[in-house]
Amino acid sequence: MSALLLFAFLFASCGGGGSTASPAHPFVIAVSNNAAATTHWNPATLPKWVETSNAQLADDVGPRWGIRVKVVLGGDGDATLTFEPGTSSDGVAWHDDDNGPEAFVYVGDPTISGPHGGGTFQALLDAQHEVVEMAEDPGADGREIVDPVACLTYNQGEPVKALECGENGEGLDRCVVDFAFPSYFDPQGKPPFDWMEVVKAPGVSPCA
Repeated sequence: MSALLLFAFLFASCGGGGSTASPAHPFVIAVSNNAAATTHWNPATLPKWVETSNAQLADDVGPRWGIRVKVVLGGDGDATLTFEPGTSSDGVAWHDDDNGPEAFVYVGDPTISGPHGGGTFQALLDAQHEVVEMAEDPGADGREIVDPVACLTYNQGEPVKALECGENGEGLDRCVVDFAFPSYFDPQGKPPFDWMEVVKAPGVSPCA
C-alpha cells in the first residue's frame, strides 16, 4: 500500500468506461452539500475527506487505471457529487449519466443514520465508493470497480468490514474503499486483482 493519508468510505453504486481527462487537465468531480448538520452528519469533515480522496485517486486509483481525477469542494467540474438530506427510493448512493456524470449520497438513509449506521463515516465511505467508480466510469456504462470489494475497506493496511473503522468521522484518517484492478475484469488476468489483495481470482468477489 502506498504511503498516503488513508481515509473513509463504502456501499451502494453504479459503474465502467474511463474518464476523459487529458494529461494537462484532470477529470474534476465537484462536491456540494445540501444536507444540514445533524447528530449523524457533520459536513465540517468534507475538506478532510476531499484531501484524502484526492490522495487515493492520485496515488492508487489513477496509476492502476491510467486516469487523472481530482475532487474539489464547490465550484464547477466535469462531474458532480451531492450530499442530500433525507432518503431516496433509488438507494443510499449511486451515480449515473442522466444529466452528465453525477452522484448522490442521501445522509438520512437508515443505513447511515439509523441505530446501527456509521453516521458521517458511513456517508463519506459511500461517497468515496461513488467517486472511485465515477472516476473510472463517468458514463456509468457498467464496470463497477468498488462493488466487487464493497464489503471491505482499509484499516491501517488491513482489510476489515467498513464499520470497524469507526463512526461519525472517527476513522476518517485511516480508512478508504478498496477497488478492483483491470486484471479483475480479465478472465486471463494475473494477480493482484484489487488494492488490498483480498480477491483471489478474476471476477470472483469476496463479498458474495
